[in-house]
Amino acid sequence: MAITYSTYLQISHKALIAKGVYNAALDQDYQLHVDPLLLKKSGVPEFEGAYDKFIEYFNQFVTLVPFVKSRSLSDRFYRQMFNAFRFPERANTGLGYSKRSTHGRGINGDLSIQLTNSAIEIINAGLKDPAVFALLPLFEDNIGADRISDMTISILYEHFLRYTHRLASELCVVTDKIEYNKTLYRLPVYKGRPIIFIPMSILTDLPIARDYDEIDRVCDYNRKLKKEIATQIGLSWYQCSKMKKNDWKRLLLKNTQIFINTIDTYKHLEGVPYDFNEDKKDKYIAARLTDLAIDQPLELSQVLTDSPSSILDVSRTIINQFKSLVENNYMWKIFNRRGRKPDETDWQLYIYSIADTYIKAANVDIDVTRENNTGVGAIDFKFSHGRQGKTIVEVKRSGNVNLLHGYVEQLPKYIRSETAEYGIFVIIKEDDRDEESIRAVYEASSAMQLRGEYAPEIVLIDARVKSTASKQ
Repeated sequence: MAITYSTYLQISHKALIAKGVYNAALDQDYQLHVDPLLLKKSGVPEFEGAYDKFIEYFNQFVTLVPFVKSRSLSDRFYRQMFNAFRFPERANTGLGYSKRSTHGRGINGDLSIQLTNSAIEIINAGLKDPAVFALLPLFEDNIGADRISDMTISILYEHFLRYTHRLASELCVVTDKIEYNKTLYRLPVYKGRPIIFIPMSILTDLPIARDYDEIDRVCDYNRKLKKEIATQIGLSWYQCSKMKKNDWKRLLLKNTQIFINTIDTYKHLEGVPYDFNEDKKDKYIAARLTDLAIDQPLELSQVLTDSPSSILDVSRTIINQFKSLVENNYMWKIFNRRGRKPDETDWQLYIYSIADTYIKAANVDIDVTRENNTGVGAIDFKFSHGRQGKTIVEVKRSGNVNLLHGYVEQLPKYIRSETAEYGIFVIIKEDDRDEESIRAVYEASSAMQLRGEYAPEIVLIDARVKSTASKQ
């Protein structure tokens, strides 16, 4: 489960988003990016004039290029440009492509040299509008939306620090004194480094258009700009699709007026922020679950006793609470947005998120572990309480062709391999057509009990989309 700002700072997800703060994760990136264009109309006081400052940063290259005599770090002016193109990694922002950490790549070394040489070419070609550098993803290898996002945060770092300082105070979170450029800020800290708050209003996911006609609807700047260039030069979209970034760069440098027109087109583009209400990337589902758990607490300390069977009682209590949240608190609406059905990995994560939240809130001595490889496969997750007891939980969607096998064969193997005492088989009912398969599992359970075998408990969760009339 991701460590979100809200869980780490011990505030609610709702409190963060009410302030317009992106509830990022501290241990993984969420594939969202700061879009410089969105700075224009962010409405955040600390970012007033920030877009102009971002563009103005690149004016220094226009000033330096005429004095460069050699493309070597021994050349003082070349070295100044190189240093200006070095952007350190900014940790704890929750942005980028990494799935396992938040350690960004930053911009340094060979990439900084590449950008320095490119800037010299562009400016020597007569292109002196600093906004050209906002177009780097269009024609520069190894530069994409994530790099521009990193660059923006580095250039405007003090704006982000002031924003974080103010919001941390308003949200009453624990902070440390952090000095940056001789200014003292009070900021939340994770692993010795400041946590940076990002306004939701300046974030986008820059989706890829599925076809040519969709280019204008989604905010894919590269494709929109390429379409504009293709129209001016007379290239077909098929020809454009075959061109590499270096091809675009050579083409634009040979046609400086078209390059100027492209810059002007970029300036008039409107940024499209990520819609956190629709949340197409499901970034906030786990956080919403956490808030639901906080709103409806469980007294697990009263359930957990010295009896080995109490771990089963706790597991059953948490899973039944999840069942109630889905069936009676409209959680099924969250999971079935836009006609999408969660897969089994999603359901495992949802249940795990709820379990982890309740266990931490209750401050009880229980471990919940996901996907531990037992030698016979990876279990969904298990609850354990020291050596006194273990409960293995297996989650299956009702339409899974291996539903019966999962109960009769798979879960018992996991129980044996983990030397666990108990098991719970969770069935996610998604369709009325699965009634026969579900009935077969219950019949198998009865048969196992008649034979004197241990039959894991079954929890059936009705996750079907409800009609309007039934939402009473």
